[in-house]
Amino acid sequence: MKIEFNEIMSSKNESLGIPNYGPWYIKSKNNAIEDMFQIEDFIKKVISKNDIEIFKGYKRFDFINYGSTQLVFVLHVDDKKYTLLVSQPATKYGVGKTEFLNLVRLNELNPDTVIKPISYFSDNPNELYVTPYVYQARCVGVNTTKWGVWLPDPEYHFEDFTKKELSNICTVMVALLIKYYDDNSNEGLSKIRLDGGDFMLDKEIDEDGYNIDSILKHIKLIAARDKIHLSLDEYIEALKQELTNNVEKPRIIGKKLRCPINLEDIEKGIKLGLNLRNRKEKTLTFTK
Repeated sequence: MKIEFNEIMSSKNESLGIPNYGPWYIKSKNNAIEDMFQIEDFIKKVISKNDIEIFKGYKRFDFINYGSTQLVFVLHVDDKKYTLLVSQPATKYGVGKTEFLNLVRLNELNPDTVIKPISYFSDNPNELYVTPYVYQARCVGVNTTKWGVWLPDPEYHFEDFTKKELSNICTVMVALLIKYYDDNSNEGLSKIRLDGGDFMLDKEIDEDGYNIDSILKHIKLIAARDKIHLSLDEYIEALKQELTNNVEKPRIIGKKLRCPINLEDIEKGIKLGLNLRNRKEKTLTFTK
């Protein structure tokens, strides 16, 4: 069976992400080139599992993005696409599984705004998990000093938010972090990288615009590295301090933001987040 690894584009000549792949994206403990080939072999081994329904068909995969924890690939199976999130070689074994399970739980409680994990695979020291592919998604983050989105089309580039877009997107991201707080375990998300692509927006937001309702409709959380045990009030107060870069060693956001969030937008996000939690509780009560 032949599996193709395309460095740059899919067969439709679409721009899906970063247009080149090489050892410079590998966070390696030893030899980045060797690790790169090992990752490719691991992916091929996983997607060759023909007893798994989603892998049945003609397969090829493209590199599309990277982070300090994972490399991101898009897997084509006939006319379907999936995202493969492969742990970086320098990432501690088991971190991928933890994130997969965190996303499973979060998606169960928040299916509209959290990506749905499909499957997890490992072969120590390698890990990957599979999620649905969102076509040409826009990753939210900071490019040096300004908030905006990385867009894969027409070629991979970064676009700054307008002042109003930035206010609304920051409000929604803060609101969702509060909405995701789990009352059962008294835990909220931690090691968050809001400025590094933990939230993405689907392509259709370009048509609807960046108002609050539209962002809530089109946004997805795609990372859930860890959790922190705090009361909701403590979690909210910590967020206020950390998102304005008023803490030297953040516990929730991982490290200081490259561009802090305006306190007014944080306050609006807190209010919206508490409202979303109330709506969720009422819905659950009604469902019962």
